[in-house]
Amino acid sequence: MLDSYWKLTIKGGNMTKEYENLVKELIAELLEYNFQQAIKSDPNIKKLQERLLELSWKVNKIISSLDKEEKEIIEEYFDDIYNLTSEYNYISYISGFRDCMGLLKKLR
Repeated sequence: MLDSYWKLTIKGGNMTKEYENLVKELIAELLEYNFQQAIKSDPNIKKLQERLLELSWKVNKIISSLDKEEKEIIEEYFDDIYNLTSEYNYISYISGFRDCMGLLKKLR
């Protein structure tokens, strides 16, 4: 999904798949680290995470009572939401990095 975005944001669009995967893994780790720090420092984020965990148990209980086809549709829906959110996070991170680099260049 990000392939076209990477080509637009990386000068020349010559990033190898290996390098692209490394960058994606690094960003994922940075996002997770920063999220964990936010949970530790912001009680509202911690509370929201706990609430989502509680709702997750309830949703899984409901899903388990559905027939196979309904269950697959719901699971696909949640998978797609998760994947789209992950892509959005990556794009936001890269955009912020690119904007920061542009600002630093202007400040020189």
